[in-house]
Amino acid sequence: MLSTCFELQPEFVESDFLPNLLGVDKLDARDELARRLARMKVATFLVDGRRYAGRPRLLDLEIVPVALSGGSLRAPMVLIVHERAVRLLIGSADLTEPGYRRNREVMAVLTATEEDPGHGSLISTALSQVPPALDPWWTPRAKRLMALARERLVAREVFGRNAEEWLVWSGDQVPLWRRFSSLWPDGEPVRRITIVSPSWSEEQGEGPLAQLLSHLRQRRGLAVRGDVRLLSEATPDSQAGFRPLFPATFAAVDLSRYDLLGIGQAVDPRLRQDVAAAPGVQPARVLHMKLALFEGPKTSLMYMGSAEFTGEGWGFGETRDIGMGSFCAGPGGGGTSSRRWCHRWPESRCRSPARPPPAS
Repeated sequence: MLSTCFELQPEFVESDFLPNLLGVDKLDARDELARRLARMKVATFLVDGRRYAGRPRLLDLEIVPVALSGGSLRAPMVLIVHERAVRLLIGSADLTEPGYRRNREVMAVLTATEEDPGHGSLISTALSQVPPALDPWWTPRAKRLMALARERLVAREVFGRNAEEWLVWSGDQVPLWRRFSSLWPDGEPVRRITIVSPSWSEEQGEGPLAQLLSHLRQRRGLAVRGDVRLLSEATPDSQAGFRPLFPATFAAVDLSRYDLLGIGQAVDPRLRQDVAAAPGVQPARVLHMKLALFEGPKTSLMYMGSAEFTGEGWGFGETRDIGMGSFCAGPGGGGTSSRRWCHRWPESRCRSPARPPPAS
């Protein structure tokens, strides 16, 4: 197993994540957990050096603090190589108790087997495009597991067809926002832009939002009287309501210059009453998911992953975070894709990944 992340809580990894991953049900079964870890060829974690919080007390794991010269390592990824399968988890959740148990997160679980190629081509692409900036911290163990995963995918020809899906690392020479917008069809106007982010950059002058809209307008890619919908973390504004958390400079953003209508909304942290009443469920969730969605008459294009809509996250400035996510294209028209992909936002629950079979 190999993981990269922004933050890692040693106690959570030791007492929750790894026991669930390896099928050790009893939290006090340290000997059994240690035996199963010993059978694994690799258990390596790369974590951003600024957020390094130490090692688990009882388990022998390879934990590597990554000190990038510019941005941060913000690429929650878990690669698991089984005897007959390769599995990749990507999204917004770091290896922390809030990330897997309490936040609103978005994650994709990609699996490829000989019987069901599934996402084999996506996984292979992700493994072949690791940013060079991570090379100094890519340990021999990590390299061995990456090579083993590629060998199993190639040897068994485990490649599905994913013509409308792409896995992407961000933080390289081509900014994430340019890569995303370049996939939008020429000549088709974007009728609606929806962005979900817990954090935002200032919009003084030409901030990230203004740069994105200006670029689309130059490409003649904005519909007249289209709309921009921004969803952010909520803060209480009364006993019964919430308001979104945006930088103060957002008030100066003039969407009328693009012939657009705009709305900023807070993601309600409360779960539905029937869900919140379930045993062990926290009744409120902190927003940590990151999504972007373009919708047009014929096409819709979505990003989900680790990148906040900030200068560093989407590459609007010189300093860029290393992130990971996926692009997905689908049909547009009448907001259908928005309902299909996004109707669970107000109700989303953080779930741990489904327990896989024992890993290599």
